[in-house]
Amino acid sequence: MHMSVTGDERDADQEARPEMTVLSTLLSTLARIEAALSSMDRAIREIGDRAGRGDRNRRWMNG
Repeated sequence: MHMSVTGDERDADQEARPEMTVLSTLLSTLARIEAALSSMDRAIREIGDRAGRGDRNRRWMNG
């Protein structure tokens, strides 16, 4: 059965559907979480590197 599409229905189809808005928000949030985790990972590695160098320097100074 073929249904005619009115102008109003066409406009409604072009608007963002609630599911798409939720998915878009979720993807955006996940991207932010990924960026934050990546930044934290970098910071933790840097702290580890500094701590490692500090230990070597202390050992060298203590003989």
